[in-house]
Amino acid sequence: MLESLSGCRARLEPWSEGNREIGYWLDRAFWGRGIATEAISAFLLLEQTRPLYASVAKHNAASIRVLQKCGFIIDETSSENDGPTHILLKLAAHLQPRPLGRVL
Repeated sequence: MLESLSGCRARLEPWSEGNREIGYWLDRAFWGRGIATEAISAFLLLEQTRPLYASVAKHNAASIRVLQKCGFIIDETSSENDGPTHILLKLAAHLQPRPLGRVL
């Protein structure tokens, strides 16, 4: 059965101090299938900017794991009055994205 993938978006935006940040969103219906990891890996093969950053809500363990599988490492945690809220991950120049496992 062939499914149509809708509700997927990625962006690369300028961020503080001239750094660039990657962001993505995937519809809940497609969670847990490895689609985000494959899409980010494919994107990183095309986008050679390094370092690249990603900010993820601290409670979003699945998204943190997706980025780690793509070579990002935890760089720092941002805090507000009620404690840490976001994790900042970084893909450094010497790290490469993991090889694609399948064709998207």
